[in-house]
Amino acid sequence: MIKFLIMIGVGYGLYRSLRTWIVQGQLRQTGNTDQDHIEDVMVKDLVCQIYFPKKEGIRLKHEGRALYFCSNECLEKFKQNADDE
Repeated sequence: MIKFLIMIGVGYGLYRSLRTWIVQGQLRQTGNTDQDHIEDVMVKDLVCQIYFPKKEGIRLKHEGRALYFCSNECLEKFKQNADDE
């Protein structure tokens, strides 16, 4: 009985390892890695103060931070204000 339980445990471990290996291979083939993935979260535009999905925003790297804007107009207003300071 103990041998049977050990065999089931080993089989399950092999199954999980193989499944993880296959899924990671599929992600590499499609180019979907964690680094490329933008989370589907809401962010606030610094100019017009509205919330929008991060993946739909316009990204700007400013002073080492990633900022997101809802439109090109808001991005341009932010750039103008940053230049004035």
